[in-house]
Amino acid sequence: MATQAQRRETTRTALLEACGELFAQRGFEGVSVDAICARANVAKGTFYQYFETKHDAVLALLRHELTAAAPQILGMVERGRPALVVLEQLLERMCRWLEEHPTLAGPLLLTALQQSSADSANPSEMTSTAAMDTLLRRAQQRGEVRKDYDSRELAEMLGGVFASVVFAWAHSPRKRRLWPWFKRFLRLFLEGARPG
Repeated sequence: MATQAQRRETTRTALLEACGELFAQRGFEGVSVDAICARANVAKGTFYQYFETKHDAVLALLRHELTAAAPQILGMVERGRPALVVLEQLLERMCRWLEEHPTLAGPLLLTALQQSSADSANPSEMTSTAAMDTLLRRAQQRGEVRKDYDSRELAEMLGGVFASVVFAWAHSPRKRRLWPWFKRFLRLFLEGARPG
């Protein structure tokens, strides 16, 4: 028999899956909370037990994706892959996700700016800052990244660069590919992060 915590997690996952499907089909503005609840087969009040707004659901959706990918990401480092290579793959994955869901970039940034990237309604979720912090700390341990900055501080700086590039990309009248563009900024950041 499922525990209350397991039932809550199942309901939350159903809501996130409904958000993902509907946002992909209709874009952020084209989806109502009612539509999300209908797709997830829950009452409207249930949505608000998990998320304050539709914007919060977008951020939770990205964190859900990161959490699902975390074992694979961290496993690559454990198997000896350089942490900076894995960091680049993580950021590429995030860029590609946004390219697939371009209408979510603006709402995602708005919500992330209003909340601390360290905060998550679900403590088992991986935030992008936490993932970058973990990978940058591993890179520091291997001497690939300077140690005169705390890994968390470096992760927050990189997150700021990422947010700035995504913001510019989301509001660009002619959409270029996000990943190749961001990769140029990432290279600059990593050059500055190398040990001197």
